[in-house]
Amino acid sequence: MQTVKSALKFLFIDILWSVVYFLPWWYYRGTLKIIGLLRYQAKDLVRTLNLKILARFLFTPMYGLNDIVSRLISFPVRVVHFSLLMIIAVAYMTVLILILLLWLIVPVFVLYNILYQIGLMPVNIFELWT
Repeated sequence: MQTVKSALKFLFIDILWSVVYFLPWWYYRGTLKIIGLLRYQAKDLVRTLNLKILARFLFTPMYGLNDIVSRLISFPVRVVHFSLLMIIAVAYMTVLILILLLWLIVPVFVLYNILYQIGLMPVNIFELWT
């Protein structure tokens, strides 16, 4: 009798609670976890590309040479280097933001498709795109 009782508890309470709690978890705790991971990725990218160091030494001549020719050569080289790395960083951050938006949008599409399959939604939005 205890086994049947625990099985019924698992079926009706634990699974039902998991289904009901899924969307609040996805949009609160799951989103906070994804944002934390994306922040870590962004900080790691800045550290890997040494953007802070490049910005700090932008006006410093390369190789410790202080003559006018070295200054005239090193500034454009550092600007181009810094600009290229910033373009890479912006592209990477754009991909991270798209991942976050995808995280937020996917459950809406899944829920809408489930409701369409049940018959509660009159139009399938996926058919509109084709």
